[in-house]
Amino acid sequence: MYFILTLVFLIVWAVLVPGYPFWLRKLPRVQSREVDGNRVSWPQVDVIVNVRNEAKCIAGKIRDLKQLRYPSGEVSFWIVDGASTDGTAELAENLIVGDSRFKVLRLDTPNKPAGLNAALPLCHGDWVLVTEADARLAADTLLRVVAAGMADPEVAVLGTPVNLAHAYTLDKLHWDMADRLRLEESEHGFASIVTGSCYLFRRSLLDGFPADVESDDVYSAFAAASVGKRVKYVDASVLDLRSPRSRLLFLKHKIRKAHAYLHEVFRFLPKVAFMRTPTRWIFLARAAQIIVAPFLLVAALFSSLGWIMSKGLEGPSVIAATLFIIALLAAVKAGHPSLASVILGVMLTGVLLVTLISYPFSRRGRSFQAWRLDEVAHGGDYPSPEAKGSVNDSNAG
Repeated sequence: MYFILTLVFLIVWAVLVPGYPFWLRKLPRVQSREVDGNRVSWPQVDVIVNVRNEAKCIAGKIRDLKQLRYPSGEVSFWIVDGASTDGTAELAENLIVGDSRFKVLRLDTPNKPAGLNAALPLCHGDWVLVTEADARLAADTLLRVVAAGMADPEVAVLGTPVNLAHAYTLDKLHWDMADRLRLEESEHGFASIVTGSCYLFRRSLLDGFPADVESDDVYSAFAAASVGKRVKYVDASVLDLRSPRSRLLFLKHKIRKAHAYLHEVFRFLPKVAFMRTPTRWIFLARAAQIIVAPFLLVAALFSSLGWIMSKGLEGPSVIAATLFIIALLAAVKAGHPSLASVILGVMLTGVLLVTLISYPFSRRGRSFQAWRLDEVAHGGDYPSPEAKGSVNDSNAG
């Protein structure tokens, strides 16, 4: 009985996790539409940057925004300061003197949803791009994501892959794997999430964000799915200057992000009936991967231990343990063959278990916790990237 349970748990886990990319590739691809990057007229776009205590990198961010290639009269930049105590707002105001495209909004609370909600009523464009102070965009990023959005009326949210300027090895591997998977999902109609470093949404999609939102990027993607719209990944160049640089910070960061992701999954689960196919199945598969898959591995482990304890260290138990190890390694190898990916998988499984067990007791506060400099290492005041390398410091327009 224990042996059968072990196999069942492992098979279901293998279908959900390493088997997911193979299932995804069996889905019909969305017919790609031609993207016109040389269009004569471009829609109005509002760019929102929420900041708090970002004096070390606000100058680099404003330079980064100024070098974006986009018609000058069709873009507005909103720097929303969330009660900074290090002079971020004053620095920003000094840096934008003479550039009418920029406005600084000052709030008295360190609350990102409040910052977005303060800026959104002032946004009169067709599209809103949200980016972060520690993100650097290639000069053509805005053009690329807007062109992709304009090419397909069914797309409501667009995201981009993210390169890390300074990264813990496993974190970089995680981002690389996640970006490849989201690009693949995008080809089938629904990239499961976008990331806060850079994402674009139709202004008509959102009037505002609920006060308890922890991941505005995840919320935006799920909101699009819940009204039958698609989420697309655009292969543009975005560089994140800040990321965990040790194992402990990596784990803390992933637990916090997993809490926020889980929060939005539970919010939108009741709306799954309104999602289109295959968006509904991609959403449910990703939800099962974080809610069910970790417990399947734990259940497989305990059932195999139960077999060993019931039979002793004799032939059948040794065979069962061997089969368990072979099945686990085969399933992992099917998803990604490197040893680092196995280590990453073990760590992320532990992260998800901690997240799921602690979630009912967690204090899900609304803050700029994601950007705190004492949690993640700051890479310095970097210029804007062109594929994480060359620099373009020319003004937009």
